[in-house]
Amino acid sequence: MKGQMFKPGTVALVIFIAIVGYMSYTLVSGNVNEIGETASDEREAAMDCSELDVNFVEVDEKDRNVTVFFRSSDDLSGISIGFEGLNTTRTMTDIQANTIYNATVNVSEYDNIYIETARCPDAYRWR
Repeated sequence: MKGQMFKPGTVALVIFIAIVGYMSYTLVSGNVNEIGETASDEREAAMDCSELDVNFVEVDEKDRNVTVFFRSSDDLSGISIGFEGLNTTRTMTDIQANTIYNATVNVSEYDNIYIETARCPDAYRWR
């Protein structure tokens, strides 16, 4: 086979390397884009949470009832007031900014009170 520039095995090897290289590039670039999107989402959530402030105004404990007074710096679609040490929560919706709300729950002993919002993964704690 005089005059033939490449042997058939060499051509097959080049095509195989090109296919594997393209597949590797596609896989890696997809993962890099996904990691970038996740980091961007986490950064936006952290910035959104840094602007939100939920304050406990007072906690009143009387006769097995605990009344939690709180306010939020922003409007919230909902919050969940929970009691550590018990499996008790109270959910409230349509929270308006800078308005004091209260929620009364019938509990006797608990470790701590926390408020969770859908906007932020970390809870706001009383103590």
